Amino acid sequence: MKKALFLSLLFASGGLQAQNPSQSDSSIVIFYRPQVGAGANESYDLFHHGLRIGTMTNGSMLRYVCEPGHNTFASNTTPEKEVSVDMEAGKTYFVKCAIHMGGPTPQAAFTVVYEWQAASDLNLIRQIPLTMSTEEINQRGDTIQAVRNLFHRKRQAAAIGSYIAFGIVAGYYWSGPAYNGVTSTDFAVIGFGFGVSLAGSIMASKYNTAKLTMVLAGYAHGQPLPAWVKEKFKPKDFEKVPYPKTKK
Repeated sequence: MKKALFLSLLFASGGLQAQNPSQSDSSIVIFYRPQVGAGANESYDLFHHGLRIGTMTNGSMLRYVCEPGHNTFASNTTPEKEVSVDMEAGKTYFVKCAIHMGGPTPQAAFTVVYEWQAASDLNLIRQIPLTMSTEEINQRGDTIQAVRNLFHRKRQAAAIGSYIAFGIVAGYYWSGPAYNGVTSTDFAVIGFGFGVSLAGSIMASKYNTAKLTMVLAGYAHGQPLPAWVKEKFKPKDFEKVPYPKTKK
């Protein structure tokens, strides 16, 4: 069970925490590390102003109460990794933790995420107090996946179109009659290939990674999706399995 993986949530009675002022005067940060196979046996400690506040093991979670303001948290990995969070009184913040195994020693990694992202990652609707409903969280997660699928589909279509255009033009000249001057058919084939390639380049540019990042960042900050994105959605973009799909 997914929820059983995260029973290490530490409330005021567990782990080290800053002195617990009233809820309205303090800030809360919740660190969580989803359970993954890579580095499953590795763990690291978290520190705040030199104070050890807990250990992040595979599939663990830590709730920490501290003073509002600019707070920096650090790992005890080599090299040390830090994450800074600007906190306001009475608010809860979420930090997704991971561990990278590519170097000579395991290294911690931190990402400050939104509430709905944390809930979507860990299904913690009933384990931590959230201001968003389950329906809202699921809807936002589905929409973000749909946007990713749409951009992937468009880039894939652009690439396939360019390959087809190149194949048609190359095949025409490879299998055509010996050169006997440029004919109207030659112009038609070249024009077709150029037009399809240009259309593919324009589509690939419109749906590139930078545009995807911009759209998702705006949506995460409460902005509506642009009309040029919404009007291109198809039902398959909302399927749960992201592109590209694997064959069964």
